[in-house]
Amino acid sequence: KRAPPCIFCDQPRGSKEHFWPEWMHPLLPTVPEPRYDRYVIDVHPVTGTQKSGRTASQGGVQTIQIRAVCGGCNNGWMNRLEDAARPALTPLIKGEAVTLQPEQVATVARWIAMKCMVSEHAAPNKAMTPREDRREMKRSLTIPAYYRIYLSPYSGKDVAYRRNSHLFSLTPELRPPLPVGVTKNMQTISFFMGRAFVHVNAARIDNFDLESRVQIPGYYPEARIWPPVPVRDLRRPIDQQGAALVANTLQHYLDACDIRWDDRLGG
Repeated sequence: KRAPPCIFCDQPRGSKEHFWPEWMHPLLPTVPEPRYDRYVIDVHPVTGTQKSGRTASQGGVQTIQIRAVCGGCNNGWMNRLEDAARPALTPLIKGEAVTLQPEQVATVARWIAMKCMVSEHAAPNKAMTPREDRREMKRSLTIPAYYRIYLSPYSGKDVAYRRNSHLFSLTPELRPPLPVGVTKNMQTISFFMGRAFVHVNAARIDNFDLESRVQIPGYYPEARIWPPVPVRDLRRPIDQQGAALVANTLQHYLDACDIRWDDRLGG
């Protein structure tokens, strides 16, 4: 049986990609008897909440791998991008004071976007970024225009990941139709890298951005690194409570909306 194609090209998948790369592992926190959860929660008004995946798996969460790419991409342009981002990422992970030049910020943002695209394929049929945008990422390292990437210091030291994804429409009809192979049009991704906290908002919905609908003073837009904003203050660390608030931005917004379920859209 032929493996599914790489998410960035047409070659078969066959290479596992560490979400947190191996060089980063010594910089991340460890526990005496590491165990981690890796599960997917689906919510439906009729069938209720369904949870699938692993819980209390033995090993450190930082060792999680995702089979979504081919060896050529993993060992080629993805590896080169990671090597370019590593000098800027290292002091951020360690919580050291650092001033990043604009090109370093852009490189880190590209690395984060690449990781987000890979993570979308950790669970089947949950992708939001269309294939043409992933291909363009490989060709020119172009971050999709609808990505909003945030990076801030974290007052603790942690390693964790959370992704919320939905299919959502502001009108009775879904506009525009979803591309082939994509089942969601909105997502948030949040993860810790030691002393650094990363958050990404992405919505492929016309005239919609989550930041203008859910206000988080002191975070939006101060911590945004992509698209670049004139004023940034990355010196103020976010605490665990603040990070949880940001990570659940999308769910807070949906909870406040008058939502109508339509099985034609799938949720």
